[in-house]
Amino acid sequence: MTTTAPIAPANDVTPPPPATPPKPVETVQFDNINRAKLVRVTNDAKGDEILQALGLTTQPKALITISGGAQLLDQKTTLDEHLDKRLTQLFSRGIARTAADIGAALIDGGANSGVMAMMGQGVADRGYKSPLIGVLPAPLVRYPGSADIPPQLQAQAADLEPNHSHFVLVNTPQWGGETNVMYHLAEAIAPSIPALTVLVNGGDLACEEVLRSVRLGWPVIVVSGSGRLADEISQLYQEQTDFIPDPRLAEIINDGHIFLLPVDARVEELERMIRRLLRGDSTLRLAWERFAIYDANANRHQNSFKSIQFNILLLGVLGTFLALLQASMNEMLFLVKADSAWELALDSTVLPRWWMNFVRWIFLRTGFIIEQFTNLLRYVIIVIPIIATAMLAAANRFNAGSKWLLLRGTAEGVKREIFRYRAKAEIYNQQNTHPPKKSREARLAQELQNMSSRLMQTEVNISALMNHDGPIPPQYSTAPGDDGFTHLSPEQYLSYRIEDQYKYYRSKTQKLEKQLKRLQWLIYIVGGIGTLLAALGLELWIALTGSLVTALGTYLEYQQIEKTLLTYNQAATDLANVRGWWIALASAEQEEQSNIDMLVQQTERILYGEFSGWMQDMQDAFDALRKEQEKALKNSEQQGIDVGNPHLQKDNNPALTHSAETATPSLEHSSVLPDAKPS
Repeated sequence: MTTTAPIAPANDVTPPPPATPPKPVETVQFDNINRAKLVRVTNDAKGDEILQALGLTTQPKALITISGGAQLLDQKTTLDEHLDKRLTQLFSRGIARTAADIGAALIDGGANSGVMAMMGQGVADRGYKSPLIGVLPAPLVRYPGSADIPPQLQAQAADLEPNHSHFVLVNTPQWGGETNVMYHLAEAIAPSIPALTVLVNGGDLACEEVLRSVRLGWPVIVVSGSGRLADEISQLYQEQTDFIPDPRLAEIINDGHIFLLPVDARVEELERMIRRLLRGDSTLRLAWERFAIYDANANRHQNSFKSIQFNILLLGVLGTFLALLQASMNEMLFLVKADSAWELALDSTVLPRWWMNFVRWIFLRTGFIIEQFTNLLRYVIIVIPIIATAMLAAANRFNAGSKWLLLRGTAEGVKREIFRYRAKAEIYNQQNTHPPKKSREARLAQELQNMSSRLMQTEVNISALMNHDGPIPPQYSTAPGDDGFTHLSPEQYLSYRIEDQYKYYRSKTQKLEKQLKRLQWLIYIVGGIGTLLAALGLELWIALTGSLVTALGTYLEYQQIEKTLLTYNQAATDLANVRGWWIALASAEQEEQSNIDMLVQQTERILYGEFSGWMQDMQDAFDALRKEQEKALKNSEQQGIDVGNPHLQKDNNPALTHSAETATPSLEHSSVLPDAKPS
């Protein structure tokens, strides 16, 4: 009779066993008097636990990993003496000196041979200023005081390099089994600091390490001319072949940030390259920094412009309201004090008599207070146009609207170049950037220089550009999941650029439609209120509702919500068409550079077309606004600010008339403020 084990429920997921913590740290004393800390771990050890066990609690400023051949031998040719000396200088003066200067930590294979021995000697030459961590298989290493290695593993055994500061011995019986722990440790060291990999020579294990670096988005410096893997990657990268049989090499070449350094290059060249790469792609970072500055200052000028225009608008409406209120209260005081006038008012209104008598009773009891209040309103009504006129002058003098427009246009131009650069398309593709032609970085730098030069020839040059203190790239300037720096494959470009902008336009059209309906309903409601006021005999207040209806109608006209809605719908449709075209291509066609260029070119053309239309509409609106404000300023200078007579009717009240004049142009044209373009 057989028994069947009970079947666990579908939702009963057995949790993975907890990682085994590192064993207590050991201290190794080498013959050269150097002491190194050593810890033994299993291949499921966590990086932060290893760091804690080693006592590496202070985070370095950068991380450099070294990959390459243990013996520095080609199967056919032994490394010559000249090449050995060149590599020794590159490691000692190039890598080790740079790491010591910038406070970087180093990780390598830890064995006393090949590039690891050179790295150890380089750190020793610099006074052991940089932590150098070696990661090796525990059963395959020898060091002072270690246990004997089993005979069957003797052929693969290696000595620990005596100049390392720390060692991590992984419980794995073969070379390469320690790679996971090495990169878990590297990720724990560099969660928020820059990192890079240097490849010299190398074979199959080095290929795995470089692949891991590429997947982490780290740049890789390949010392071409050092043999084997390094030369193979250099050749493939320079040839840009259509098909690479080895999937690992294909991923390294296509997705990696590869930087070639000839083995006979000057040491200073390697030093500069390391410093530049540890700052990130300096040209791309510079582009994002410029975008961030232009974007932040565009938002600053936009907020300033909107604030001034809104306050001018608010003061105009407030002045009109207070002038009407003053006139109404003076008229009511006149009526309640004269019986004959009051009787005429009762006969001409449709309001209930009891309500009118109640209002008269209140005015008679509080007449003195109301008279004092109307006298105070006189001065308020005088001050409001003065403030509005001063704000009009400031708006025309500082011209924040035009500065906003210029900065926003330049920021979007920089962003467009960033995405073309990251997609390696058009002028930034590999075929167009090989020597003697300009490099991709040089082309991007040239475009940035041209845009900045044009911007500084405008009125933006007379205003200070405030620094951006936030993250790079700025928040909301990229799609979720996009770090802003990694190379964009066509699929990533499709997701991070096309899909992101498509969703933006679709969501924006929904908001615009709701805004259009709300404004139209508001016009109908305010118009109805005006009709109601006329029926109640409050003709004086119809001027306020009429001005509001005119303002809302002007807002719709100059805001061009319907036109913007049409433009956004067209842009979304065009982006959907580009996406459909790309998806319909065969896989082989999607690999062709011409089609990748077409994908980026069409997308950026659509986005630029929509944005340039917005720019032109805004420029026209600002021109009209400036003319109206200059006209208002001229009128105020000619007429001056007159003191309103509280006993005059509204048509003869200069304060009311001037308030309406200063309010009208601001209301009509300050409304030309579409939402800021997406960052």
